[in-house]
Amino acid sequence: MKKIVALFFCMIALAFSANAQLLFSISRNDIKGQSFILGSHHFVNHDFLDSIAGFQDAFNEVQQVVGEIDMHGTDITAMQSEIMRQCLLPDTLTLMALFSDKEMEAVDSLALQLIGAKLSNPFLANTIGKLTPSFILLLFQGALYEKLYKTENANQKIDTYVQKLAAEKGKHVRGLETLDDQVKLLITDTPLDRQKELLMCFVQNVDYNISVLQMLTNAYLAMDLDKVQEVAFMQRGDKCDNTEEEQYAMLEGRNKQWMQQMPGIMAEMPTLFVVGAAHLVGDEGLISLLRRNGYAVEPVTLIEKFTKPNN
Repeated sequence: MKKIVALFFCMIALAFSANAQLLFSISRNDIKGQSFILGSHHFVNHDFLDSIAGFQDAFNEVQQVVGEIDMHGTDITAMQSEIMRQCLLPDTLTLMALFSDKEMEAVDSLALQLIGAKLSNPFLANTIGKLTPSFILLLFQGALYEKLYKTENANQKIDTYVQKLAAEKGKHVRGLETLDDQVKLLITDTPLDRQKELLMCFVQNVDYNISVLQMLTNAYLAMDLDKVQEVAFMQRGDKCDNTEEEQYAMLEGRNKQWMQQMPGIMAEMPTLFVVGAAHLVGDEGLISLLRRNGYAVEPVTLIEKFTKPNN
């Protein structure tokens, strides 16, 4: 009877993991213990972790947590100030000067909906109005998600929360890249004309952006990495799509840089990596890269929970 019950749970686990998986174990003979990688969604609240089979066991097993950047060891206020410093437009330029009156009217209209004020408002014009279009784009994207899903506290998001919890439990916390790396990637390395173009793409296609955001979030909450990959690489066929260079820099290039660090990190101690779910998928995703480097990468499923021997 026990064998039948165990088999039943194994069958359930196999069906579950085939369609819904965000957490994977990583092992190889030359690393200490077992490490793990978790695909995150940067705007989803931490209570979703309760839905991820094996997460708590994996977290308890590791000695350190590694995110995209070290959020726990960062002064958030100082970080925000540094980001804004790096994202200032040249002294002689403002958003209102960069955009035509018609374009600025469209930007203001969306700003009013998302943050409750126009960027041309005299107070904001002297602060936010002096920041780059890429910064405004990130501001709008975050505000849109919060408006749709009613999430506001950054400390409750998966990435930040797991790092905070790790520090509280005495585990090491570190990042695969620095804040400067992310600011360069998302903002300062993009030419100003392209920043402007991408912001206008967002402003002029709000309904489309909402649908993509909802599809991506629904795929994540369903733990469907195949769908996450489909949405992440979806193309419109116009200038609003990421170029091949932009897509490479955002995903594949970072994956390869991270892959150079991960073996050494795992050799030090068992580690839980927490990175955006889109970094896990595809031929150049971290799962594929790890496997090509000789690691066994397996879904953490209910099988492990129900077949683990009793101590």
